[in-house]
This record gives sequence, structure tokens and C-alpha cells, in this order.
Amino acid sequence: MVYSFKVISTSLFLIMISCVNIAASQNLCSNTVCSLNEPVIRFPFRIQNRQSKSCGYPGFDISCGSSNETILELPSGKFVVQAIDYARQEIWMNDQKNCLADRILSLNLSGSPFHGLYHQSFMLFNCSPFDHRKYGLNPIACLSGYTYAVFALSSSRAVYALQNGNSSCNFIRLVYVPVNWPLYQQILSWDFSEDLRLTWEEPRCRKCELRGGRCAALKTNSSEVVCSNVPHQ
Repeated sequence: MVYSFKVISTSLFLIMISCVNIAASQNLCSNTVCSLNEPVIRFPFRIQNRQSKSCGYPGFDISCGSSNETILELPSGKFVVQAIDYARQEIWMNDQKNCLADRILSLNLSGSPFHGLYHQSFMLFNCSPFDHRKYGLNPIACLSGYTYAVFALSSSRAVYALQNGNSSCNFIRLVYVPVNWPLYQQILSWDFSEDLRLTWEEPRCRKCELRGGRCAALKTNSSEVVCSNVPHQ
């Protein structure tokens, strides 16, 4: 009986210590931003050099740019974070130099926790100038010049329009890129002007966030998470 009591007491003590550590961590890891009107940063993200590693999850480090913009670095470079939906585990990003198309065409997500929600294949063409509006085509402005226009096409109809548009077009390559929604019907062309939308699977905080709670690391350098501060019903 004495031995059982000691075991139970020790277990309760360890649980209490864990709860205290989690509470202390959450107080230390309060919501923060790079600047006014920037996305709120909280677990699994953390701002480097401002919050401890225990405030975030591996692969979710955020930095603040020279203009205090919110920056996330992926294997293929840095992107400006436009918004984060913690409940849906989605993030919207764009290019610092306002040419997201160029970044998407060379996008590399390997080794990162992020991936696209939906994907679509596009055929890239470099064309001499012609009245593309007549065919409902949109060139990729930041990849085009005075003497040429670059198009990303996803349908044979669009290819036919180019070939019969009194223009000289050269096929560049076929690319498979993330898009913001599933394209149940092929579109004529795409200019990649919208934000890049990605998601993540780990850590799984959807249920916690939807209940109004907050995710946190169970302990420093741990991949385990705990849900706390759930409002009482």
C-alpha cells in the first residue's frame, strides 16, 4: 500500500509539473506580430530571435523582413505571408518582388511541412505579340516583355487559340503547380496573380482550434502537442 501510494504521488507530481511547464510556456509564447496589420503568429509558428524554440514546431520558423513584413522561408526561398488560418491549417503567401508566377514555377516544398491543397498541370508558351484578349487569354505579366508574352495554358482549346491567333508561339515546358481550388473544368489560361495557398498536416491542431483552444508543444524539442484553454461549454 505504501509503495502504491508513493507511485501515485510521484505520478501526480509529474503531471502537475507538466501542467506548470505548459502554462509557463503559453505565457511566454503569447500571440505576436511582425508589425501592425500583419498576420498573428502563434503555435505552430514562432518568430525567430523573438520567441524560444518551444513556442513553435520544427519547420514553422517565421522572420520579420526589413519592412517588418512576415516572412516564411521554404526550400526554394523566402515568401511573404499574407494570412494564416489556424483552424483550417492553411497559409497564404506571395512573392516579395511581385512575381509569384516565377516562384511557383520553380517551387520546391520537399523537406518542408507544407504542401498544396490542389494541383493542376499547365503548358507554358512564349509568344510574339497578338491580340490575346480576343481569345480570352491572360498573359503572365511579370514574365512577359514588350516583344513577347508568356502564357500558362491548361486546355487544348487554349492551345488551339494560340496556334490560330496569327502569332508565333514556342512551347516552353509542362509544369504541375498548386492552385487555390480544384479546377473541375479546364480554364483557358492562368496568370498566377493570386496568393499561393498551402496547408500542413502536422502538428494536428484543427480540432483544438475549432473548439476555441490553443495548441502548444508538450515540452521543449518535442513533436507532441497538447490542447489547452478550451472554453467551457
